[in-house]
Amino acid sequence: MTDRDYEVGESITVPWGLDTVEGTVVGSYGEGISRRVLVEVNVGDGATETLPFSPRALEVARKEEAQSPPGEWVTAARFEESVGEALSEALLEFSPRWDGTIHSQPRLASDVRIDLAAHIGDRLVIAEAKHYGPGRPVENMMAVEQLRHHLTRLQAQGQAKVVALLIMDRQPGMQMMKRAHSMRMEGFPIWVVEWEPNNPRADDELRVVLSQAAVYEFADN
Repeated sequence: MTDRDYEVGESITVPWGLDTVEGTVVGSYGEGISRRVLVEVNVGDGATETLPFSPRALEVARKEEAQSPPGEWVTAARFEESVGEALSEALLEFSPRWDGTIHSQPRLASDVRIDLAAHIGDRLVIAEAKHYGPGRPVENMMAVEQLRHHLTRLQAQGQAKVVALLIMDRQPGMQMMKRAHSMRMEGFPIWVVEWEPNNPRADDELRVVLSQAAVYEFADN
């Protein structure tokens, strides 16, 4: 159904960050694999932005929304809370002088809201907590690409030293790990790590990733 027609004015679900949001179709352009559907999305504070989506991305978002069981957001919220606690412990271990403040759902810009954020040293650490549950390794790149989008916007607004973590409860696929590595080489410091509560080995992996993010060398501005 990825070649279905989208009518102007139709309300549809679109991928946004690590979740999905409602948007309104305002147009389309292109054909075949180059086809894009233009969707107007509310980005907060009454502002809207028109973004292009491939029909495939819209179909994936629709399926994810339809397959989410009732109450799934509760499980995701608890996972995010657990990630915040683990991140706090890791930061304190890495830097005893850290002020101990984890910000939940901060708005970093007019259209950038993050699950978790904290300052350590000369940089801002932002983190997205993604709850998937059991399953095959994740190869969907939308979460990583959205973090890159966030970093781009923050850098454009003068926040040059920002590092990003994608923390999820399922193993990241090889292509996702390669994409995150290539982004770091391009100047977008993003790390992907699998983590779950009550797993000391996962805590160790989180500390390793955090230590890498804390010493990442930014290009001179």
